[in-house]
Amino acid sequence: MARYLVTAPAREPIILQQAKDHCRVDGSADDARLDLLIQAARQSMEGYLDRALIAQTWEIKRDAFPACGEIVLPLPPLQAVTHVKYIDTAGLEQTLSPSLYTVDAPSGDTALEGRVILNYGEVWPSTRNQPNAVTVRFVCGYGAGSEAVPAMIRAGLLLMIEDLYSNPGKQILTDAKLVENSAFEDHLFKYRIIRF
Repeated sequence: MARYLVTAPAREPIILQQAKDHCRVDGSADDARLDLLIQAARQSMEGYLDRALIAQTWEIKRDAFPACGEIVLPLPPLQAVTHVKYIDTAGLEQTLSPSLYTVDAPSGDTALEGRVILNYGEVWPSTRNQPNAVTVRFVCGYGAGSEAVPAMIRAGLLLMIEDLYSNPGKQILTDAKLVENSAFEDHLFKYRIIRF
């Protein structure tokens, strides 16, 4: 299963002034650098948590509908499913009727992945035997504004931004480096989606 970003977040979960206050920065000489660090920290955090922070639109592509009757959607929390499209056996793109499936969108700060679940008594349509025959477009993230993101995650982002700002060139944003900061780990462990 491949996933593709369709529409990036319209804003970041940390605004420039919050980052400047946290890093104790006066003036505007470092504004562009801090803006970049805010975006980098958000992207790194989303990768670390395997979760979307601010509302954004994604697509997943599969070669066929799953035999198990459900499609798991990454990057919780799920806000909505825009559409489920597929290539039929004749090679034409079709939109699956929403009456054939139910969207399970767990809510809350630690929500798990959302799902598209085939309704009882229904069957997935046949698809053409080709890569990426099924596409699900969905909106995920806590909400459109930074206030929707849990405070613990925003605090973790501020720790990252401060560390990146104070130690330029030293940090590499990898899982191994992030968890060396025990405060960071303490703030965020319950939000991580861990796969086995």
